Amino acid sequence: FCVVLPSRYREGTPKSLIEALACGKPVITSDMPGCRTTVDRNGMLVSTYSGFVEALRLLISNIIAFSFAAMYSRVFLLIMLYLFMIFFDLVLLIFFSKV
Repeated sequence: FCVVLPSRYREGTPKSLIEALACGKPVITSDMPGCRTTVDRNGMLVSTYSGFVEALRLLISNIIAFSFAAMYSRVFLLIMLYLFMIFFDLVLLIFFSKV
């Protein structure tokens, strides 16, 4: 249904959030530095534990809107992966053309 990550400390880049976004799941997480950079328009950031309850209520009442946000995150990740592959191919092309 959705992924909830109630982190109380600074994360790097949480892999669980990246995997959830890649699967097209809505995300509710703490407003901490690592989580904040991962979640953009595709989830909710909350600052208190009572905020998680309110976010879940909002998610349940607006499930269609959150589904579109989750689809946006999946498309965004696929575009980023495609751009990374192009960049990697260019780097290999430049490296092997000098050899």
